Order: sequence, then C-alpha cells, then structure tokens
Amino acid sequence: MPADRGLRRLLAYSLRHRATVAGALAATLLATGAALLVPLIQRTVVDRVVLTRELGLLPCVIALMATGVVRFAAGAGRRYLAARLSYDVQYGLRNDIFRTLSRLDGVRQDELRAGQLVSRAISDLTMVQGLLMLLPHVLAGALMFLLALGVMVVLSPALTLVMLLVLPLLLFTALHSDRRMYGAATEAQQQEAVVAGVVDASVAGVHVVKGFAQEAYETRRLEAAARRLFTARSRIVRLNGLYGATLQGLPLLGQAGVLALGGWMAARGSISVGTLVAFSAYLAEMVAPMRGLAALVTGVHQARASVARVFEVIDTRALVTEAPGAAALSPSAPATVELDDVTFGYGCGAPVLNGLTLSVTAGETLALIGPAGSGKSTVMALLTRFYDVQGGAVRVGGADVRDLTLGSLRSAFGLVPEHSFLFSGTIRENIAYGRPDAGDEEVRAAARAAGADLFVSALPGGYGTPVGERGLSLSGGQRQRLALARALLVEPRILLLDDATSQVDPHTEAEIHQALRDVTRGRTTVLVARRRSSIALADRVAVLDEGRLVDVGTHSELMARCARYRVLLAQQEEPAPAPMPTTPDPVPSPAESEPVAAGAPGDTLPSHPEARAPAGLTGAAVAPALRPEPDYGPAQLLRPFRVALAVGALLVVLDALSGVFFPLFIRGGIDDGVRQAATGTVLGMALAAGAVVVVGWGISFAQIRVNGATGERIRYFLRLRAFAHLHRLDLQYYEREAAGRTMTRLTSDVEAVASFAQTGFATAAVSVLSMLGMLVLLFSLDWPLALVACGAVPVLLLVTFLFRPASARAYDAAREQAGVVNSLLRESTEGLRLAQSFGRTGVDAARFGQHADVYRAARLRAQRLMALYFGLVEFLPEAVASCVLVIGASRVVHGAVSVGTLVVLLLYVSAFFAALLQLAQVLDGYQQSATSFRRIQELFRDPAGTSQAATPLVVERLAGHIEFHDVRFRYRGAHRDAVAGIDLTVPAGQCLAVVGATGAGKSTLVKLVARYYDATSGTVRVDGYDVCELDSTAYRKRLGVVPQESHLHEGTVGEAIAYGRPDASGTEVEAAARAVGAHDVLSRLPGGYAHPVTEGGRSLSAGERQLIALARAQLIAPDVLILDEATSALDPATEGAVSDAIGRLSAGRTALIVAHRPDTAARADRVVLVDSGRIVASGTHQELMAEERYARLWQHEARAHAPAVP
Repeated sequence: MPADRGLRRLLAYSLRHRATVAGALAATLLATGAALLVPLIQRTVVDRVVLTRELGLLPCVIALMATGVVRFAAGAGRRYLAARLSYDVQYGLRNDIFRTLSRLDGVRQDELRAGQLVSRAISDLTMVQGLLMLLPHVLAGALMFLLALGVMVVLSPALTLVMLLVLPLLLFTALHSDRRMYGAATEAQQQEAVVAGVVDASVAGVHVVKGFAQEAYETRRLEAAARRLFTARSRIVRLNGLYGATLQGLPLLGQAGVLALGGWMAARGSISVGTLVAFSAYLAEMVAPMRGLAALVTGVHQARASVARVFEVIDTRALVTEAPGAAALSPSAPATVELDDVTFGYGCGAPVLNGLTLSVTAGETLALIGPAGSGKSTVMALLTRFYDVQGGAVRVGGADVRDLTLGSLRSAFGLVPEHSFLFSGTIRENIAYGRPDAGDEEVRAAARAAGADLFVSALPGGYGTPVGERGLSLSGGQRQRLALARALLVEPRILLLDDATSQVDPHTEAEIHQALRDVTRGRTTVLVARRRSSIALADRVAVLDEGRLVDVGTHSELMARCARYRVLLAQQEEPAPAPMPTTPDPVPSPAESEPVAAGAPGDTLPSHPEARAPAGLTGAAVAPALRPEPDYGPAQLLRPFRVALAVGALLVVLDALSGVFFPLFIRGGIDDGVRQAATGTVLGMALAAGAVVVVGWGISFAQIRVNGATGERIRYFLRLRAFAHLHRLDLQYYEREAAGRTMTRLTSDVEAVASFAQTGFATAAVSVLSMLGMLVLLFSLDWPLALVACGAVPVLLLVTFLFRPASARAYDAAREQAGVVNSLLRESTEGLRLAQSFGRTGVDAARFGQHADVYRAARLRAQRLMALYFGLVEFLPEAVASCVLVIGASRVVHGAVSVGTLVVLLLYVSAFFAALLQLAQVLDGYQQSATSFRRIQELFRDPAGTSQAATPLVVERLAGHIEFHDVRFRYRGAHRDAVAGIDLTVPAGQCLAVVGATGAGKSTLVKLVARYYDATSGTVRVDGYDVCELDSTAYRKRLGVVPQESHLHEGTVGEAIAYGRPDASGTEVEAAARAVGAHDVLSRLPGGYAHPVTEGGRSLSAGERQLIALARAQLIAPDVLILDEATSALDPATEGAVSDAIGRLSAGRTALIVAHRPDTAARADRVVLVDSGRIVASGTHQELMAEERYARLWQHEARAHAPAVP
C-alpha cells in the first residue's frame, strides 16, 4: 500500500475520536498562543520598562505568569489528549487486526507467519502509536513557526526575510530525507519482522531445538537476521546524522544572520533593542524543536512504513467467503455429507484429491483410511469449508456448502483435529469452549465420555486446573481426551474425528470407543482411522490412496475384496511382532555423498550481500549462556561498548558547548556593538557565531552517527545475548511462560532498552552538560539573577522524586499487560481454525478487545502522570523568567547589569529549562527502558535452565548404558512428583519400551534422559557418568529424538530432515528417508525434497510430518534413540514398515521408545510398565503378559483384531 494512502486511512481512524482530536487541537492552540506572547512581553519589558521606563513592571510580570499558567494547563492537556488519541487508535487497529485474522480461510491461515504477525502487532503498532503521539507536538511546532513568522513580519519585514532564506533549506532537507529515509525505514521494519519470525519459530519448536542440540544453530540463524537488521538500521543512522545535524544547524545559522542584520539595524536605530530581543527569543523557541526534528523525521518515516504494514494485514481478505444471499443450514436438513467428483490441491501443487466421490447418510459412521498424504484430513477441511474445491462439489444436508452461511455450516459439526490444541485457561474452560454456558454436570459428562474425568478429578485443581499455553502442562493423550470432550459437549449433528485417539493408551482408547459407540449411534460421523480399533466404530470404511477413492464398504467386505485395504491393515493382523533385529543397516558415509542441489538441506544459511555484523561483537553475542547471570545489569551490558561510549560522550560535550556559548555572541553584539553603534563589532560577532554553527554542525553530525551506531550495536548484542539465555532455560520455562510474553521481551523490550541507549544517554548528557554550562555562565554574568534561576530546581527535584516510583509502577503494569495481549494474539493465531469451527471468533474478539482495553488503560494511567509532570516542567520557565525580569529590570535601572546581559540571561534561562525539559523527557524514556530491562534480566536470572558443570566432560560417542538411581522429578508448581523412586538400568544396545496409561509419566522419564529437565533428586547416568557432568550440547548431539508432536521448521522437506545436520548432502538426506520408509511418501510430494514446508509443518499431513521427524533423527546417526510414540499418526501399513525400519535403526543402539500400544512394545527387548510415575513391572513382552495391568492393555488391542461386525 502507498504510504500516503496509509496515512490518510490513519487520519480516518483518528477522526473516529473527534472529541479527543478537537480537545488536543484546542490545547495545542492555547499552548502555542501563550508561547507566542512571551517574546512580545519580553520586548515590552526591554523597550518600555527598562530603557524608557514608560510602563510599570507589574503588568508585564502578571502577563508572564498568566501565560505560564495557560501553558501549564494547555500543555498537560495536549500531552494527555495526544496520548489518549494515539492509544485509542492503536486499540482500534489492534482489534481490526484480530478481526481480520478471525475471518481468514484455510489458504490465508496457511500463509500466516505467527512471529511476523506478532511483530506487526508489537513493533509496527508501537511505531504508529508513537507517530500519533507526536502529531500534536509537530502541529504545535508548525503553528509556532507560522505564527512567529507572522509576528516577526509585523515587527521587521527585513529581519523576517533572513529567516525566510533559511526556510527553503529546511524544507529541501526534509523533502530530500523523505525519499531516502522511507525506503530505509521500510527495509528495517521488514527485517525486524524477520527477526521476530526466527524467535517465534525457535520458541514454538523448542522440543526439536533442544532434542537436536541446535541452540547454537538457532542463535546463528538469529544472528544472520539480526545482521541484516543491523545493516538496515545503520543506514538510517547514517542518513539521520546528515539530515539531523542539518536540521539542527539551519535555525542557528538563521539566528546568526538575524544578529548580523538586526544588530546593524538596531545600531542605526532602524529597530529597537527589544525587537532584536524578541526576534532572538522566537528563534530560540524554534531551535529547541529543531534539535529534536531529526529524531522526529526518522520516527515519521519509520511510522509511515509501519502504517503500510499494519494496513497490509488489515486488508488481507479470505478467499473463501459467503456468497451473496447465502442461506443458513436448516435445522431440519438431513445430516448427510456428500463429495461429488471433488478435485482439490493446495496452492499450485498437484491435486491432493482427484475426482473423489463419497457420501455419508444421516446417522452413519464412515471411517477414512489411507496412507500418509492420501487426503484424509483434507476431506475434513473441505467439509467445514476452510477451503473451496477446485472441481466438483461438497454438500451437507443436500446443499452445496458454498451456498450456506459459514456460521450455520460449521455449527453443524463437532471437530476433533489431528492436533489437540488447547487454549490457555482452565480445563473446564477448554471443554466448554464451544458452549461456555454449559453446566458443571454437562462438562463432566462430556469428560467422562472422552475418558478424561478420572485424570482431571485426580488433579489438585480438578476442572479448575490451568492447562498452560497450548496445554503443554498436560501429556499428549490428556490433551487429546480434552479435545474430544470439547467436541462432544456441543452435541453436533455431524461429528468429525481426525484420529482422535492416536495418543492414548489402548485401555483408555477402549473406554473412549465404548462411549463413542453411544455418542455416534444415530449421529452422522466421519472419522480418520489409522487403527483397527477405530475402524470398529464405523458402519462403512472408505479407502483413499493418492487422493482417489479405492473402495468403500464394510470392514468384512473390504477384507474380502480390497487388496489395498488388507495391505493397510496387514501390520495390525500380527498380534505378537518379532523382537527388534540385531544387525544394523549400513549408514551412508560422507565419502559416498553427493553435493547438495539448490534448495536441498545442505544449503548454507541465507545471507544478504550488504549484511554485516558489528565489529568485535559477534563472538560475545552468540556465545552460549551456560548458567544464570543474576548480577547482569547495565554495567555488564555497556562494558563492551565503553570505547564507543567514551568517544560519543566527548562528542556530546563538544556539541553541548557549541550550543552553550552561542548566546554569548548575541550579548557581545548588543552590548559592544548595538549600544556602542559599532556595526563592525556586530558583524564580527555574527561571523563568529556562524563559524560556531558550522563547527557545531560537524560535531553534531559525528555525535549522531557515533551514538546511533553504538545504539545499534547494543540492540544487536542484547537481543542475541537474551536469545542465548532463552535457550539455556529448560522446558519448564516454556511450559509456564506464554510465547507472546517471550516474544515481547525479545522484541519491544529489547527495542526500548536499545532506543534509550541510542538516544537517551546522549540526550541526557547533552542536557546535563548544557545545564551545567549555562549555570556557570549565569553565575559568571550575574550571580544574584543566577540564584533566582536556580530557585526552581529544588521544586523540580521534589516533584521528580515523587513522580518516578508512581510512573514506574504504571509502566510495569502496562508492560505486563502488553505481554498478555501479545500472548493472546499468538495463541489465537494458532487456534484460529478451532475458534472458527466452534463459532467462537466473535467471543474471542471481544475477549481480546477487553485485554487490549486493559492495556490501553494501563498506558493512559502512566500518561496522566507524565502530562502533569511535563506540564509543571513547562510552567517553571515562565515563573522563573518573570522573577528574572522583575529583579533584572531593577538591576539594569541601577546600573548593576547591562541590557545585553539581561537579554542573554533571559535566553539562558529559556535554554536552561529547554534542556531541563529534554532531560525530563529522557526520564520518561528511562522509566520505560528500565522496566523493559528488568523484564530482560528475568531471562538472565531465571534458574530454570539445566545446570552445566564447571568443567563439563566432552562427549564424542556414547555406548548408551543408561541408569536411573532413585530418580524423582516434580514440575515447578506441581503438588506431586511426575516420576518418583525410579531405579532402572538399560544396558547399552538394548531397546526398551516404556508403556503405561496416559499421563503416567512415560514422556517425562525419557525427557530426563534427553536432559529436557534435570532430576529433582537422584541421578541419571549414561555410561557411568551423571548426565549433569556431561557437556549438554555434545551429549544431545549423540541422541536421536522424535518428540510426541512432530514440529518442523520452515523451509523445504530436505532442510527439515537435515535440521540436526545442516551440512548434510542431498544423498544423505534421501538415504535417511529411505532408511525409515519415508522416501516413497516424500518423493510423491510436488517438488519432492524441495517441497516447501510452512511454519510448524502445517502444509503437510500429520503422517508426513512424523515420517520427516523419523528421518531427521536417523540422519544424525545417533548413539541413543528416543522415540516418543513416533508412529501414532501413521496408517498401519506405513507404521509396520517404519517399525521394521526403527528395528533396523535401533540395532546396536540403545533405544527408548514411549509406546501407547503394546504391539509397538512387543518389538522391544524389554518393556517397563509405568503407573503414577513409578515403574510397576519390567520384563519382556511375553513375561509381562502375565502381569494383569499390562495384559489388560494388550487384551483391549487384541479385541480390536477380531473381525468387525458388518
């Protein structure tokens, strides 16, 4: 979108709050009018009180005090109303982003990048809010400039002409900067979004990152993105140095010209000394805003780029929309489903469904079965119209879904997706998500039907237990049961079950299936089945392969006539699989590898031809964080930059001195030139002043560039160090901390700290040094008047002392709420399809709006305090100037000081308080950056990381002998141990299956081996060494981990497989896929191994993701395999092939396999049964069949092998 159009739309958003806009404009006019009167009053004092004594001093003093009161009230009102307008518009934009998100269809959802979306909601909206907050101040400066020019024309057209000569140069500089700064700002904002995307992907896939010890790789990815951001922002710094110094210097150059011409005219009597004083005062009023104009120009250009990016999101439109005149699905319509010659493909790829014709009669249960990628889940998505077919038609209740309203269509379905996503909140809130008004007994009934009531009731909080973000505090099976309960509670007309029991144990599955038989009786049901136990629920079974219908019929009919069906179920026909083989397959050696083709996983990290890292920082920034740093503070942050900071401080001193001494030339021009009618002296002083301006321009140029570059280096360094500490933390941190809050720390909090370091220190230093210099000169000129000027300082210090803690509390509350809002946005992005399926988009938008409103209110509380504080700071100069005039005029009359000295004293008082105001504004920035830095310090200080030995043992290979010695582990905040009293030995090379009910502690047990957590007590030993003594990175590189949820990083299929070995060749990648039986499935994808993988692997089916995860583990040739139910999303035939492959892969290696199904456990050398965190039985599969609890699991599975009733 063109930036100008974006600004026009932003104006339209602002005009929704007309009362606030009108109030801000009125306050701006009042404040500007009052400021405009001050130089005129000072002119009157000089000309008619001091020089001619024709007017009394008291009326002038009263007038000055009155203007000060008006400026206080109007200034405070302007600042608050500007803040209110900016936060109101930001609130509206944020809600519109959320509403747009809620309307997106499947295609647009697939295009979403959660990290970049959150970046726009954080960084870009913050830029927009900052722009709106600046607008009244910009308007005030513009009004002051125009009105002052008008007054100056009346006072002296000739002198005004000097200013008008400067004006075109100012306009040219601003316009020239527009063309270059906007492009640089746009590039920087885009790179900021890329950085946010890297952070988000790393946080979302933390199980995979830690499982493959790729923390350093992820840090290098962030480093590459941060380098490009550094390059883009460095360009802004360079441009800002040029334009900023010019915009600051031109008004001073005009002031030197006014001194030359005005002094010459005053010496000849053409104008009065008071008129020259008024001109000098007006110019002084303009100089202070111009010093901040450089930052303003940069901010405006960045905000323009952000406005365009925000509206780009808001303008995103779904491709699937309701047709004009769409009808609601009639409640009396039959609950039938029909796919008529349906063809569909994702994007421009090959069709996933090709000519599929299928029907489900009312009350019938149809099972879909087929290999990974055959289109089973796609059918579910078409039924709920997340996508539109490219050929044929989908009908529900006899009506084409394209002719129905989306709300009525989706309300007919109850969906259990293949990913059991839960929202942050309590268990009850998640079950009742589709029916928030459901009673407690209804919620319990749904939980009982889903087999969840027993484990929920055992929790200390029962149904009020928080599940954490994405439900990560629960096991995969527990999440799946709650997702099923959520669907059952809405009592849908049509039930969609996408492999709804893949992650539960057979005993629980049998109980769920028994309940489902009652639930599905008489209810139309479509279920994706990967196991015979699920097929037993169906009246008919449809066999899919490569998007086509192979056959459809009852189980018995298909077994009799469909060879493909028999192949798919062949694996489960074997009740007792043979143990794992003992001879490993050969693994391709690097010598046999081929070079990697373009787009294959061996490609290096993307780079940018202009990207560069800050010199001398990369090693320090990307070094792994080994332990908490509780003492990390500003000193540690700034230590690597001490030389640059010292150079910047020296330039700041010189910059401040050039501004401090400039008014002395005006004094010399008046006292030694004008009063003595010495025009040569006046011109000499003007030339000297012009020389100081030129030198000051060079100093200012260098100061802006040096301090700007230092700030960018600090931003780069802090972000990478914080990221390194983020990866130091164990999974408990990620399970308790919302991803949105983490994103806020790595984005807006880092930005706040770096921005203050970039400009805050320099501005504060310039202000303090300017104030000190002016105080020295004030005392050297006239110490009594200097004491008068200093009288306001104690008042200001007292007010600041009272203000600071109150504002700090307000900013803390606002930052905390910002994390809540960002977390909610990210969670809603992930759970969007569920929200649409359950008709909750409107409710969720209202809930999001409520949280956004709380954030807005928290920010406005801080701004009310700031408005009062700054109003007082702006009032003090008028009060002090009045006192200086009263006493100074008297001293001029008595000959104690000269008129020129009084004029300079007034200029210095004005400049002193302008510097004081800048310092107060720095205090506001300091408060915000201090709050942000405290939040970042939490990462550095958090003790949740796995400990690192002082001298860790280097791991090159592992034999794989694993021992648990009285191991106990309890999750932080839990009321009981997840595992307790574990004594277990796994000899090297043994394949151990860990079996038990859902939530028994199986995954926790193997995660302790992978060092996702450290044991609360006891020790886990590998090859005789405590795992805490081993180098954790080197140790994890010898493990091959397949987690319960197969998260994939964005890229290509080949890159996803090569995640643990980014330097692997294409040959090695393909060999790994072949070794786990994944090659045939993956090679059929459009592009094969170059097929794109979207964020999290959403572009692939669950089975395809799981196959890639297995190949990813195989590629690194691990010494120890850890498989957490690695085949739960595979069809039986593929599962059988993969299980055989796993048997070959684990030969000669230690393997820990979390098994929810005894047929997986039966292949292991040994099986341990876990119950309530304890090992209750151990032995081979045959031996454990005599153990009642284990046998019960097997009996339920064996019962499923019996022929199903047609």
